Amino acid sequence: MQMSSRYALSVMCRDNVGLVARLTECVCRMGGEIEVLHQGVLQGCFVFMVLAEFPESVSEDQVRQTIETTGAPGEFVVSILPRSEKVVRPVQSGQTFILTVLSEREDVAAVLRKITSYLSDHRVNIEGLTCEPRQGRSVLTARLTIPPAVEIRNARLDLGEILKADEVVLSLVHEDIFTATSQIEMPQRRVG
Repeated sequence: MQMSSRYALSVMCRDNVGLVARLTECVCRMGGEIEVLHQGVLQGCFVFMVLAEFPESVSEDQVRQTIETTGAPGEFVVSILPRSEKVVRPVQSGQTFILTVLSEREDVAAVLRKITSYLSDHRVNIEGLTCEPRQGRSVLTARLTIPPAVEIRNARLDLGEILKADEVVLSLVHEDIFTATSQIEMPQRRVG
């Protein structure tokens, strides 16, 4: 059995076309196998996060230096966190729900504070969270692991009451329902 090193990497820089291709090629060139990847652009700031497994001979410093030299001097801000286990026990057990909030305001700091405080108080783990302004509005989407002790109906009512003054539209649905109602069928294409 070959030994390996596992790292959680994050790379930030100004957004530019082709960054994902450059970075994934860089990881693969070092013998890295990408396990999980998240990427986004935050108002012109490119954010790339990946969990990858490398041959044991590839050190943390080598990974950092190789990624940094893939860009122009000072282009990439690289952060690395060594991870020993391939599969880490979840922070919280429970079912996965999707929370969506539509606000009529671009600045949703107060809404985020109220939501995250409520979720923290009820031991709900936020697995993923995005919040983006769109034409004077904001759309917040969160993937949550809700423990069995939390009654979903009460959570919906509580969040609605907490955000009542903020005049938002809120939805909290099981991941299966969200997926089923959000799927877009792709047309079949014959090649050849």
